[in-house]
Amino acid sequence: MANGYWEKLIEIDMTTGKVEITDRHMKYVEEYLGGHPLAAKLLWEALKDNPGIDPYGPENPLMFMPGITGGSPFGGAASRYVAYCKSGITMAKKPFFGEKSSTIGYGTSGGKFGARIRQAGFDGIYVTGISTTPKYLYINNGKVELLDASEYWGMTQIAFEKAMQEKYGYQTTVVSIGPAAENGCAMSAIVSEGGRAAGRGGCAPVMGAKKLKGIVCYGDQPIPYKTTEGLAELVADIDNVQWSHAAIGYRRAFGSSASLTNNSDNGIESVRNHREGTNPHDDKIGTAAVIMNYFVRHRSCHACPLRCMKWGVQKTGKYKGTMAEGPEYESAMNGANWLIEDLGEFSAIMEYIEDRGYDLIGIGGTVGYALEAYENGVITSNDINGIKLEWGNADEIIKFMDAMIYDTKNEIFEWFRHGTTYAMQKIDEKKGTNSSKFAIDVKGHSFAAHGVQGQPNYGRCITYSFSNRGACHMVGTSIAAQNTMYANNTGVMCSRGGNTPLGMKHYARLVNFITGRNLTEEDLVTIGEKAWNIEKVFNMLNGFRREDDDLPRRSFEDALTWGPKAGAVVDEADWEKNRNAYYEGRGWDPETSYPTAGKLQELGLDDLVPYVNDVIKKVAAEK
Repeated sequence: MANGYWEKLIEIDMTTGKVEITDRHMKYVEEYLGGHPLAAKLLWEALKDNPGIDPYGPENPLMFMPGITGGSPFGGAASRYVAYCKSGITMAKKPFFGEKSSTIGYGTSGGKFGARIRQAGFDGIYVTGISTTPKYLYINNGKVELLDASEYWGMTQIAFEKAMQEKYGYQTTVVSIGPAAENGCAMSAIVSEGGRAAGRGGCAPVMGAKKLKGIVCYGDQPIPYKTTEGLAELVADIDNVQWSHAAIGYRRAFGSSASLTNNSDNGIESVRNHREGTNPHDDKIGTAAVIMNYFVRHRSCHACPLRCMKWGVQKTGKYKGTMAEGPEYESAMNGANWLIEDLGEFSAIMEYIEDRGYDLIGIGGTVGYALEAYENGVITSNDINGIKLEWGNADEIIKFMDAMIYDTKNEIFEWFRHGTTYAMQKIDEKKGTNSSKFAIDVKGHSFAAHGVQGQPNYGRCITYSFSNRGACHMVGTSIAAQNTMYANNTGVMCSRGGNTPLGMKHYARLVNFITGRNLTEEDLVTIGEKAWNIEKVFNMLNGFRREDDDLPRRSFEDALTWGPKAGAVVDEADWEKNRNAYYEGRGWDPETSYPTAGKLQELGLDDLVPYVNDVIKKVAAEK
């Protein structure tokens, strides 16, 4: 127990109910540190020789991994965790294992949970198996119990969190799933504190399949640093670095809600299922409207002075008293993307999504597809229990989301529970239609609240196309940015309070102080690049290929018609050149997109080379 690690990993077998404390992660921390890269290595070791496992089956490990900086007093570096598993939502165009083929899956979240795991005396949580009855995990300063959750199954996320804090005290932190994940909605989230969500990547439905309702955690132990000498001075220095950055004051005042109007003004917001880039209702649900008429409270994650979490209450109208966290910039997926124009309806949708445990980005894409399919007659009111799924109709949209959770008789809702692309394929197969242009995702994973037609320099195209978990806006707009982002994710750093103001120079200082090591910025970036390549090869084993690193047809064929970027569309021929340049820059084969043996050996990943060669032979045999 030293050098930043407790050397303790909680392992839960949901099938047997066995709780065990191991150190299985410690053999990899020298190379991968913690957080996201360490989770990637653990998943690879667990499934590299059995890639076709069912993501909803007992073999799929679901991990909750704080970073190496978790639980520390460094703002932006201390609060977050990553949920990690084989994804429950993504799809390959030519899968090796049918519906069991999916990518790696992960979602990150702030709040207090990542810090609490570390302060409770553990480096992470590793869950396998499937329980026959609902359970929850209780952790308190080294004590771990798997307890019956039958009376809580079916509760909304907020109700469960309240019940746990009434039972164990309000200093405990609770992460849990709501009815969406319990009932197999792939676009669901793991939520804490009423709105902190590990929302993407298909981890929440895997948690639901395991019958793990939630995790209740309390800890107040100091992290086992290599040394505490100079800690106060380093905290003060890091605080000064953060507060000298221009973005900090801006984020403290407005959170990320400022992006609602900024993105709309620049023609890059998701509007009308990514058909447009400028919100015609921004004056009603944009930045100024929510600041003046909705926000009432500011909150922070553990140890962070930023207070960028904004809470609001609807003060007038039909939804008076409705309370929710946000809107943040990604809430545009549930506002502008559905053409909602009333702030009260916007707040009601946000509260519903958080309480039922949906991923706001994922459900934003799925409902966006359904709205456009309804508009074009691909699905009708008769198909969906009489629901009138019209743009901007919040009440009917909420009915539709509710049916996706609870209606087990109508097959179309079963299809929608699997996500946008799955539903699109089943609907088109049954009806003989072609609604593929309305499914705005990559690898079955929905676009975030940014379109691509109006984006400069293909940066957003790069994040969406090449992200290992499917369309993702948080992995960087270049190879260098991606490697750096994954390096920062050894601490699961916050992009607002951590990555942006600190940069790799100061992050290296934090890591070296905590661990007693002498890692350079280049060392950390190499860790990030290794994790990226491990995930790429994992995806390859499930059948993901070059054609999966692409954009929806809308990006190339449907020019924007509103706002300052009217007429903008992605030039497909130019984009193809950028794709080839990306593969070459990565040291991957541009023809196949697969990492070359030379690149893997350069990174010290020689053991991955035989797996790549096996995939190459498998694809060649298909021809």
